[in-house]
Amino acid sequence: MFLESSCRRLLPVGALLSTLGCAELTAVPCLTARNCPTDEVCHIYRNECIVPDLIVDIGPREQGPNDLAVALEGASTEEITLIRVWPRASWSGDAASYQSTARVGGGREIYVVGQTVNGVLPQWAPKGLGAEDSVVRVEDSSRLRLSSLIVDGGEAEAAALSVVGSEVVVENTALRGTGETLALSEGSVVHVAASFISGRRGLHLDRNDEVLLRYSTVVATEAVSACEGEGLLELRNSLLASPLGIPSATACDYELPRTYVDLELNPDYFVDPEAGDFHLRPSAAPAVLSDYATLEEEGPVEDIDGDSIAAISYPGADQPVER
Repeated sequence: MFLESSCRRLLPVGALLSTLGCAELTAVPCLTARNCPTDEVCHIYRNECIVPDLIVDIGPREQGPNDLAVALEGASTEEITLIRVWPRASWSGDAASYQSTARVGGGREIYVVGQTVNGVLPQWAPKGLGAEDSVVRVEDSSRLRLSSLIVDGGEAEAAALSVVGSEVVVENTALRGTGETLALSEGSVVHVAASFISGRRGLHLDRNDEVLLRYSTVVATEAVSACEGEGLLELRNSLLASPLGIPSATACDYELPRTYVDLELNPDYFVDPEAGDFHLRPSAAPAVLSDYATLEEEGPVEDIDGDSIAAISYPGADQPVER
């Protein structure tokens, strides 16, 4: 369903509709999409809630398997688009995945915000992908913000997210794969907050790429990062689980302030790693984790589930809470 933005209703009659015109009407500071009303977006550059030009709803009923990809690829190149997506339901009532890969290009600016239903997030997991594929590819100086989703590249080592010469924000989201789950090239910039990233290597940076992770959990069965040229990899207040860690010979510059590196890759730390659930089990996680991280002014204040992050806290995407 396509909705007219409230910006059109707020602007004076005859006023020129523009991104600037919409933004001037609201200026509430935000760190994530959770800080904004459901019909606004947290602007990637300004960190303010603004009214988008167009809202596209996928759900809450009768979603088609390809609706998410169609909405992404059909967004205007001249408007800010908010796509609100609900979990799909199969014929049996269980959660089903969105299918079809998507390519976001042409300088588009898109915000995709998952709507949680009974604790279930929308899942995007196309079938039949090859090793050179990706669930979503962002290119041509485009901008994408992914909030509250599960994006899965499947078993063929396809990337969950490929970013080519573009900027992406990932928050409160799980990126899964069996290869390089998050792949960057051509000077891309990706900021990740309160999210899970899991795969064989997790991250791949090319020349001049930049990745900043805050309060995120990265689990890799091999080395966490592969770098083919100068790039910057910064993990702050994060949990990095990999038997090889970050190779000392990597071409990347990397910083790990208050990030706990676990080289044992102990599956007992997590609730269900086989299913991609990297929530911490408080009874099994190392005691040192409970006060390893320190809350930062510009970082997230809630974990992947919306639980508050204390001033002295656990690193990674999850602050374990007995429920």
